[in-house]
Amino acid sequence: MRKFVAVSLFLCCASFSEEQTLENPENEELQIQCEENKMKITVQREFFWKTNTPFRPELIRLGQNSTCGPERPGTDTEMVLSAGLQECGTESRVYGEWLLYSNQLLLFPAVLPTATGSVIVRGVTTVIPVECYYERKQKVKGEPLMPTWIPMTSTIRGFGLLHFSLRIMADECTSTRSSSVFQQGEAVFLEATVDSPLHPPLTLYVDQCAATMKPDPVSEPKYSFITKHGCLMDSVLPGSTSRFLPRKQENRLCFSIQAFQFSKTPVDQMFISCHLKATLKQSSHSHLDKACFFHRPTFSWRATDGNSAVCECCHSDCLSLDEEENRGDSTSLQIGLFALLLIVLEWTCPGLLSPVRPICDPRVLKHFIQEAQDAEVAMRSCREGCGLSQTVSVPQTTVNYDDWEKKDGLEKAQEVQTGLWLLQQALDLLGPSVTNTALNNHIDNTVRNLVSINAVLHSLNFQEYTPPTNVTSLDGTWRVSSATELLQVHVNFLRGKVGLLLSGAPACQHNVS
Repeated sequence: MRKFVAVSLFLCCASFSEEQTLENPENEELQIQCEENKMKITVQREFFWKTNTPFRPELIRLGQNSTCGPERPGTDTEMVLSAGLQECGTESRVYGEWLLYSNQLLLFPAVLPTATGSVIVRGVTTVIPVECYYERKQKVKGEPLMPTWIPMTSTIRGFGLLHFSLRIMADECTSTRSSSVFQQGEAVFLEATVDSPLHPPLTLYVDQCAATMKPDPVSEPKYSFITKHGCLMDSVLPGSTSRFLPRKQENRLCFSIQAFQFSKTPVDQMFISCHLKATLKQSSHSHLDKACFFHRPTFSWRATDGNSAVCECCHSDCLSLDEEENRGDSTSLQIGLFALLLIVLEWTCPGLLSPVRPICDPRVLKHFIQEAQDAEVAMRSCREGCGLSQTVSVPQTTVNYDDWEKKDGLEKAQEVQTGLWLLQQALDLLGPSVTNTALNNHIDNTVRNLVSINAVLHSLNFQEYTPPTNVTSLDGTWRVSSATELLQVHVNFLRGKVGLLLSGAPACQHNVS
């Protein structure tokens, strides 16, 4: 509620000049009440009597050039004039810490007939300036309300408003998968989610997805396996088991594809990039908002949400329907690309892993560093539910290059794997103490990336190393007490020692010209 002060100023006395005002701020016959969005003026009968004016409503008006008179019906003792703060010629201006609304109350002299048939005017127009002051800065408190309109935030891009995530799952999307290594033909379960604490309930859709060999989603070769605003095209291929799984929550959507490799460029690493989209939960499904897969037993397209009619365009062209549906108001919120790194191994025979081709592309590590920086930024902006419950051991990030060069490859690899192990242990402790949903998604993604980095080391023929149980007390480690410090160490460790190890890996040296 706005705070306000009512001020009535200046009472005019009769004079032979056209208009005149005299100050009389404590007039009891004239009262001004400043309400939240209007001013209300009550004029007593005695006020008319003191100015020798008949008690008639046509003789009083609010505003120099307006027709705002008293409310009708009035009483025999008072008249009431009421007007909005922007009505009847009311003017506004800023006065220090106050917002001032001002107007004039006019009391006109009576027109008197004479015995000869003429009329005379005795007296002058009385002008009473009236003002209402409102504080410019307010403290507002109230219960939350569910809007009955579509909020503006539902029609704009959701950067900083919605929290999207894409992660690798296992067991029909019932649990998180710690490894990103797959055999050819193995089912890859991916779960997309959106968290919207400040929004009405939302339904999530996967608009499009593509697989590439590089982090750049528009690079070639490229396989777009979800297109046309939610059509899982990979499910059409002979023998495919790819599908959208039934929803358990509206803000989550799980789907599966079969792991594959590009035939002409057999490289193990693969990036999955997806566009995610959310709509208001009460909005009906449409050709633009759908999750469809090809059901081979019935040889037809099916929607995971039940209304398969929206899937009709999957076997033809949904683009022609876009223009028609875009004529209405869109309630979609779309976010940019989300990328995951998969390592797909060539299948040789059951139970036997084939040799992994070296992953030497420097953009892979750059991708992990960027996601680590995103997690650090999210942590710095977190104000609640993002603390570290205890101090944790982390690896030293400073590098003495002379000492580093004197170490052999095995020592370097063991030092890096020890640091990755320490970071994973620390992040496992951080996760349960974080209640911020968006930040939890970053932490989960960071842990998965550490597993993927170990897979990259394996592809470069570095021998797997398990640190000793007392590693936390060895030289080369230190302790941090805040989550921000932990994530900063994580970024610096990837930039420093991990980067040095990968750039000098013998398996990649033949790629260096």
